[in-house]
Amino acid sequence: MAYKCPKKNKEYIRKYRQNNPEKIKEGNKKYRQENPEKAKEYKKKYYQENFEKVKEYCKKYRQENSEKVKEAKKKYYQANFEKENDRIRNWRKANPEKVKGYRRRWKNENPEKVRENKRKYEKQRKQIDPQYRLSHNMASALYKSLKSKKAGRKWKSLVSYSIDNLMAHLESKFEPWMNWENYGKWHIDHLKPKSLFKYETFEDPEFKKCWALENLQPLEKMANIKKGNRYKHQDNSSSQRSAKNKNNQRSIKINKN
Repeated sequence: MAYKCPKKNKEYIRKYRQNNPEKIKEGNKKYRQENPEKAKEYKKKYYQENFEKVKEYCKKYRQENSEKVKEAKKKYYQANFEKENDRIRNWRKANPEKVKGYRRRWKNENPEKVRENKRKYEKQRKQIDPQYRLSHNMASALYKSLKSKKAGRKWKSLVSYSIDNLMAHLESKFEPWMNWENYGKWHIDHLKPKSLFKYETFEDPEFKKCWALENLQPLEKMANIKKGNRYKHQDNSSSQRSAKNKNNQRSIKINKN
């Protein structure tokens, strides 16, 4: 039923829409299917003319239906995997600054997830990449050795060798059973233990001597643990001093006699 009076006609349509939402929805769907180009053009025009209104409506809808929106996105992504991947990849290339800002914001808002993801990545990487595992362990060892005074510098900049130099040096001292696949059954040992060096920063000469290649060797795990802070050269020196003292004591006794 239509009214000649525009106001009455508008009110009638409004009430009809309110009382028959399913009929309206079905009618709109049928029209879009039968007239896809017209529907697309109308939608585009309406969006351009009512940008702020549409934006506010979408924002409100997402807030009130977060789970529904999330599930819909998930289903769409699964159904259009290749298409969505291409779209996301292209958007990231075209908007590097936005991507950086988004990542920075997400990291700040999700510190626990960031740490957990980092732990998982490092664990997986260390299992398949001996070089990464060695580098990571060296960084941790140096960090602890300097008591957090690395000042944000990479470990390779604190010593006079690269990861390749270190690996080649250790390989040259491998026992027959040692290899990078069983790294963990053997440790990186300091010939002269770290505890016998006195340093506070990476600029101290003692630090350089402690972490020099000449002071590093591969050593079987339990042997390294049992070794503690014993130093073979020091032990030999102590033995030599003891023997010298005994000889001196004998000489004194002989002279007295």
